[in-house]
Amino acid sequence: MRKTNFWKSSVTMFTCLVLLLALVPFASAVTLLGDITRTYNANAGDTIEDSFTVANDKAEPAILAIQLEDFTINPADQNKRTYGVDSPNGLKDWFEFVDEPEQLLDPQESIAIKYKINIPQDAQAGTYMTSFNLTAKDPVKTAGSGVAVASRILGNAYLTVSGEIDEQFDIVNFKLDEEKLKNGEIVFNTEGKNNGNAFIVGMGTITIFDSTGKQVKGIRAVTQDFDGQMLVAERFDELLVNNGAVPILPNTTGTYRTAWTHRQVAEGAYTAKLKLFYGQENKQISKDFNFEITENFAILNLQSEKFFNASLPVDFEAKIANTGNVALSPKGYFEVKSIFGTQKHRIDIESLSLLGGQEVELNDLKWESGLALGLYSANLHLDVNGQVFEKSSMFWVLTWWQGLIILIVLVLLIAGLYKGIHGYRAMKKRLNEMTINKEDLAK
Repeated sequence: MRKTNFWKSSVTMFTCLVLLLALVPFASAVTLLGDITRTYNANAGDTIEDSFTVANDKAEPAILAIQLEDFTINPADQNKRTYGVDSPNGLKDWFEFVDEPEQLLDPQESIAIKYKINIPQDAQAGTYMTSFNLTAKDPVKTAGSGVAVASRILGNAYLTVSGEIDEQFDIVNFKLDEEKLKNGEIVFNTEGKNNGNAFIVGMGTITIFDSTGKQVKGIRAVTQDFDGQMLVAERFDELLVNNGAVPILPNTTGTYRTAWTHRQVAEGAYTAKLKLFYGQENKQISKDFNFEITENFAILNLQSEKFFNASLPVDFEAKIANTGNVALSPKGYFEVKSIFGTQKHRIDIESLSLLGGQEVELNDLKWESGLALGLYSANLHLDVNGQVFEKSSMFWVLTWWQGLIILIVLVLLIAGLYKGIHGYRAMKKRLNEMTINKEDLAK
């Protein structure tokens, strides 16, 4: 039997997938030194030797017990797993711990957990996997009750046995994350299905083209720390897909998420072009996706709660809407003007945020001082990415005493008008009578 050291047989070691929270505070006393997730490539009949280190950070001693648990994966989502079950791709039966897997650690003590993976001579080609499960016990409590304090999954081990590797990989979906888009984030989801018998790492690029076919430049930014401030040092014309080399396991579906950390994206139609490379022969698979960035904003309503207002404050109702598909941040002001154009009141509006398809009511639009008789206009001015939107509404201010004065004036006017009309008619009647008398005298 050949003996292959891990560092020679492993193609890559990467951080991925599982470091779960401890179930109770005592378990958090155990610190993992380094990444415990392991990925190996080897041949049937090989032996792999490796180790990982754990430490007791608590002020009391702790008993650590390492166990292996095989798991199954939901084919539709490789992040959904069931642990502690038999699996046709299970790896735990090939493991051999060099030392006892249960160790007593003093406070601040660390220990290397050494193990071997003995691959059978008749092992079939493909990927096998298991998980490292840690049980932490308090020696004092354990002596009294025998109860383990907590258990948690530390990480996973993946082993690909060489041979007749069947690499079958398809892009099931390539599209935008609509929910992220509503928040103003442009994230491409590349959903891949691994139909083969070994894990596949798909890596590639996404390029963006506008409606004229011109490539959008500078879509990926690389930042550097300049005097404590992260600034863009360089820009590139493509987005990197799965730059962390996360694998998709056999017979499962996984999703690579690629964010376009954009500057202001112009409204319009775009095409995203995906090129993904995978497998030992660096096979290429391509996919295009057409999408549109729309920025539609509207002020739906603005009015005072009452057309005639007799007292302060005067409350206003306003509603705005984002009918596009990306987040918008309108800003501006609300003002009240007299009929002669004199500004009586102003409220600055900042830090508004509307998700795609969201309607928002603006609260706290009030006029609380300087009330005077008159006809006024309420005006809402909002700027959205350089485009100004306005809406106005008229209303009256009329207090009870102002109304009483107006009523008295109206009564006096009506009385005067009535008296004037009555006097006019009496005078006209007298003139008619005088005319008739003159005509009679002439005869």
